[in-house]
Amino acid sequence: MKRNINIWNRIDKVTILLFLLMIIMGWINIYAAVFNEERSGMLDFTQRYGKQFIWIIASLVLAVFVVTIDSRFYFFFSWFIYGALMFLLLLVLIFGTEINGARSWFEFSGFSLQPSEFAKVGTALALAVYLSSRRHDLTRLSDFIPAVSIILLPAILTALQPDMGSMVVYFALFLVLFREGMSPYILFRDY
Repeated sequence: MKRNINIWNRIDKVTILLFLLMIIMGWINIYAAVFNEERSGMLDFTQRYGKQFIWIIASLVLAVFVVTIDSRFYFFFSWFIYGALMFLLLLVLIFGTEINGARSWFEFSGFSLQPSEFAKVGTALALAVYLSSRRHDLTRLSDFIPAVSIILLPAILTALQPDMGSMVVYFALFLVLFREGMSPYILFRDY
């Protein structure tokens, strides 16, 4: 039997519209901040706003790709993605380039890559798969420790770089644990 799924009906159109408006406003702000009368075209790819436009288009194409993929793909590959990204976070500590006091970037002939940005998505994906794989009771340490470990591993590896701004983002994932039933007093319970 063929599945009939209309992706357009499942998407929150208001959120997408607000997101697109923020992207456009940010792009215009970049244009205004580095405006040069000699190079006034908004699609001048030698300027920051031109390069940003390329990333905007690339991210929109990637977003469409991510939305159209079946969710089973993410469930299947989530642990591979998480593991690969943790490996990259380890590698960046050894082989990364130091920028502004933090060793958190890989540089390849003018192209920079920061693994901690991708690890945020991989961590959220792994945590989602762990929490949805079976019914977890986050008031029990046997369920709580693996969930917290999924969050703390990339947070600690990011703190070692040190990239504290990215590290703080991982702690926002604790809000997911509270939503899933974690008690704020779990560490103080008598077991």
